[in-house]
Amino acid sequence: MLHPSKFFEWCVIRTGIDVFEIFDDSLKKKLMNIHPRNFIKSKLELPVYKVFVGYETKNGNYKESEKYMVLNNVSEQEYDDMWADMFARDYESEYEESIQNIKVLNVEFVGDAVLQIG
Repeated sequence: MLHPSKFFEWCVIRTGIDVFEIFDDSLKKKLMNIHPRNFIKSKLELPVYKVFVGYETKNGNYKESEKYMVLNNVSEQEYDDMWADMFARDYESEYEESIQNIKVLNVEFVGDAVLQIG
């Protein structure tokens, strides 16, 4: 079980989205300092997937590896292949010096990550 103050220490509090996301540091500090008994116990459940990818190295060698992704909520599970493809492309962009032509080979549901708060 995660202490509420630790939870709010590790996250940011988004209060809106305009052109950019809007974050409230003062609200975060307030939530970090509320006594744990003032929180109703709750939990977060996030689906976790193993994503098998194939790619070429900068030297032209073909490799396969497994990566993991966590989706934001259960309702996104029916689009897991689409999310895996988007995450793989982002991964390729981030490591473009060492990998190219990344392809998702398989997406496999692992389980739900459950975080109890309070």
